[in-house]
Amino acid sequence: MNAGYSLAQIGLHWLVALLVPVQYLTGGSIERTHHAVHMGMTPSHWDVVQHHLHNYAGMAIGLLMAERLVLRILQPPETGAPGSWTGRAATTLHHTFYAAIIAQACMGFVASYFWFGIAPYHVVGSRIILAMVALHFAAAAWHTLIARDATVDRMIFPRRKPSAHELQSGQRQDDVAARLGDEHEDRERKQRLPEHSGDNRESVSKHRHPGKQQRPLSVFPIPAGRTFERLLTDWKPAPIPEPFDAAAEKPIGDASKRVSDTGDGE
Repeated sequence: MNAGYSLAQIGLHWLVALLVPVQYLTGGSIERTHHAVHMGMTPSHWDVVQHHLHNYAGMAIGLLMAERLVLRILQPPETGAPGSWTGRAATTLHHTFYAAIIAQACMGFVASYFWFGIAPYHVVGSRIILAMVALHFAAAAWHTLIARDATVDRMIFPRRKPSAHELQSGQRQDDVAARLGDEHEDRERKQRLPEHSGDNRESVSKHRHPGKQQRPLSVFPIPAGRTFERLLTDWKPAPIPEPFDAAAEKPIGDASKRVSDTGDGE
């Protein structure tokens, strides 16, 4: 999200901030005007002027708050540290502010031109908004006097779009940081490789052939030497085949035994 507010958002904020007190200053004229009409009397000219000012200012506040809501959705600003209780409280207060003021403007419009029976709810809404304004002032004072951060400054000084040179410089710095990070990782990998290469080779061999006794490493440096060593290690003499009598279809027996039998017969 973008830090701070745009110039349009700041202008709408202070315009609404100037119109809201007007509503509380002119709200009493509505009751006096309607009471005079109900009693069959002519209301005061100044009360009628205040009545119309209250109505038109309320509709203007509703439209301005709707526009502020659209801008806030399109250009959401940062509100405190992400995930902190102050950030969540500020977001909740702002959302409640938008809902209460827009609803108050709609109820005032309905009470003035369609149904006056909703007027009591309009009065309750004005008191709720007054309490929220007091809480808003208290939060601004806390950020300015106690936290001493730049929260209030964001609603005074508009955010500035970075220039092309700043964007290019920032991109260059990001590229350099990424390249340095890659070089650092490569250096650490090369330092760890000689220390653990033998252990890794042994663990891989044990994983591939579990329970098999590992043969010692070859002393011959060339592949041909390894082949010759393997031949010397694995070679066993082939067994002497026994003579086979084709007529009897069975082995004749031990050669030494046959020689002994032949000598006895002679």
